[in-house]
Amino acid sequence: MNLPITIIIAFWLSSCKQFEITRITELETTSVTLNNNQVVASGNIIDLAESGISDYGFCYGENNIPSIQDNKISLNACNKTGEFSAKLIGLNAFKTYKVRAYAISNNNIIYGQTLQLIVNPTSINVSTDSVNIISSKLINLKGSVSGIGGINV
Repeated sequence: MNLPITIIIAFWLSSCKQFEITRITELETTSVTLNNNQVVASGNIIDLAESGISDYGFCYGENNIPSIQDNKISLNACNKTGEFSAKLIGLNAFKTYKVRAYAISNNNIIYGQTLQLIVNPTSINVSTDSVNIISSKLINLKGSVSGIGGINV
């Protein structure tokens, strides 16, 4: 009578499957700020896959869901979790941009959530170097625009 119970228990134990837990890379886009006419994006690497990250940074553009095929700031390889940030360059004033963090791990691209930024420069300095009156209806002004950080005017 104990033999059938032993067979059933042995069969039950041998039918259990072993599960493998695979870690994946997880990250988030934490903020995008315009301060002193410089745009800074911040993110956080929450967890790493065993293989680490071969590239990470931020991608951004005027479309709703930016990808690494759009503008990107690459921060190269990484093997630790934690916060990171980078200055975004080449942005145009008075435009709306979408920004999100990205990481590449095991040839997979992982994106953080998309955040929106409207680029409104806080201070633009315009100076006139020379004035040349050509006619009563035409004036040639030469000058410069400064104080805009990485923002194009």
